[in-house]
Formats: sequence, structure tokens, C-alpha cells
Amino acid sequence: MQFTGRTKNIIFDLDGTLVDTAQDLANALSHAVSPYERGPYGPEEIKPLVGEGLERLIAKSLGPGVLGPGAMEMDVQKALHRFVAFYEAHLTDNTHPYEGVADTLRELKDRGLLLAVLSNKRTSMCRSILEALGLLGFFRMVAGGDAPPEKKPSPLAALYVLEALGAVPAESVMVGDSDIDIQTAEAVGMKSIAVTYGFRPREVLSGADHIVEGFPEILPFFEK
Repeated sequence: MQFTGRTKNIIFDLDGTLVDTAQDLANALSHAVSPYERGPYGPEEIKPLVGEGLERLIAKSLGPGVLGPGAMEMDVQKALHRFVAFYEAHLTDNTHPYEGVADTLRELKDRGLLLAVLSNKRTSMCRSILEALGLLGFFRMVAGGDAPPEKKPSPLAALYVLEALGAVPAESVMVGDSDIDIQTAEAVGMKSIAVTYGFRPREVLSGADHIVEGFPEILPFFEK
């Protein structure tokens, strides 16, 4: 149960793949949009909204301009400021790695694979979360949505990470929990593994090359 050819690099999504951030994201979003009589949000309510970056998260929560025509962009920026200030102070209040993540990453690194994170969340937030949870040291690089020229699923996002790793798509695999991650892999010719325990329902993951129920189940796809 391995990919054809030697895999040397694995690029991981963050939210819903490596760590469960849903409760802390829900708390931050609830705080951010409360002046607009939106929310509060729980972890299950926020999962469908996550994945396209913070501005899209806020915009989807607010919906059409809540202060009247033409006010939407101003609303988003004000709510975004509230979100960032709150979230940065509470990044890991409830956030935790999914079961088996640390041990699996350690084994993959011991097998000589280069590991990276590619998220649409801001890079500083990604790094802070990974560091607080003791996971940052496993990764050669961490790229958030503010690092590449464009966010996932643009091929430019994946190519940015591959170039930094000195890697090529044919020797790389994307692991994520959403159709966005699958599309990102397809856009540059990478293989993909989708996990079912994250933020998206299984039915949107059918385009992945492989689907697994738990994070440690990715190990057999990579040579010792």
C-alpha cells in the first residue's frame, strides 16, 4: 500500500488534519462578529466555514453587508481585527493534536521524509500553534496563507512549498482533510491522502488518491 515511486516529501494541512482547532476558532469568530448580531458559533458550526483564510471565514459569517450596501468590506476588516486580537491570545486554549499525530510525524521524519505544513491560516499563527503543542520541530518549513503568492487551492501555494524544499511534485504527497487540499495536490501533479476525522464530510474527499480514518494510517504509504 505505497505510492508508485519513491516519496521524499509530505505536505500537511494544519486545521482538521494535524490539530483540532475548531473550538478556539469558534470562540474567536463568535467574539469577532458579536457586534453584528451574528453567532455564537460552536465547533461543529464553524467547520464548514474554515479553509479559505481568515477574511473568507469572516465574510462567510457576516453574509451580505450588515451595515447596509457597500459596507461589507468595512465590516469584514473590523471583524477581522477583532478576530485576530482575540484568537492570538487564545490560540491553544482548547486546540490539541489529533490522536497519533506526534508519534506518526516522528516515525515519518525518522524514515527520512521531509515534512512541511501548508495552511491558509496566517504563518505566524500556524507556527505558534505548532510550537505550543510541541510539533514545530518536525517540519522543515511552515507556510501559511500569507506566504505564497496565492492561497490553496492555487498551484502557486504548493509550488511555493515544493521550491523551498527543493522538491518535485512526483516525489511529494499532500495530506489534508478537505477538497481544497485535494485540489491543491491535483493542481501540481502531487498525490493526495485525505483524512476523514477533520472538518469536511467524507463525501467531498472522493477525489483523493487514498482516504484514511486516522492519522497513523498514513504510515504504510511511505517506505521505511
